[in-house]
Amino acid sequence: MNAKSQRSSKYFKFALYLVVVVLINVAGITLFFRVDMTGNQLFSLSPISRQVSATLSEPLTIKVFFTKDLPAPHNTTELYLRDLLNEYALYNKKHFKVQFYNVSAETEGISDQARENQQMARDYGIQPVQIQIVEEDEVKFKQAYMG
Repeated sequence: MNAKSQRSSKYFKFALYLVVVVLINVAGITLFFRVDMTGNQLFSLSPISRQVSATLSEPLTIKVFFTKDLPAPHNTTELYLRDLLNEYALYNKKHFKVQFYNVSAETEGISDQARENQQMARDYGIQPVQIQIVEEDEVKFKQAYMG
């Protein structure tokens, strides 16, 4: 092979790789699927849960109240709940709705929206809980909403 045909071959391979990558991205966008590769399907809904969610005939709205930016391990609770409820919503987008509300446990210096969210949480019977946090080698207690 001469130098010109080798160069052409390299350009052709590059163009072919580029086309394959673009096609895989397009397929990934249009053909969405999820795979739970944990041993006991920890992050998957059971078949009954999927069926119940898929057969909802009336709207179901779940309102979740959490204080934002909680330290570990408390922040994992919100993430797990958000993922779980979004999984339910995948099976019935029409009737299954989830609303997350940021509820600050502070009482002073908060916005009207935060105050409104606090009142809504109290109306649903959700009270702030006391959590322990460690900041700069100091143990502190903080009020937080998790419900």
